[in-house]
Amino acid sequence: MGFLPAAARDFFPRPGVRCVDVTDLPPSASAVAWFARNRDRPTVAAVRRAATAVTRSRRRPGPPGDPGRGAARPPSGTG
Repeated sequence: MGFLPAAARDFFPRPGVRCVDVTDLPPSASAVAWFARNRDRPTVAAVRRAATAVTRSRRRPGPPGDPGRGAARPPSGTG
């Protein structure tokens, strides 16, 4: 058993694996990491650029001092 993003159902289907929605869990966050020595490898650099672009496009304003200020917006339908 594992908890995966809902997109895993569509992007990574596996024969014999059943996906069940868990509706009573709060939204969660994911992180991407790499070894510092690999920072400039083409694939890592591409992932970094994509993650930066998505993060910047999903920022939401908040009042000054708000701990959520600048936090990424949850995907549509989750909050």
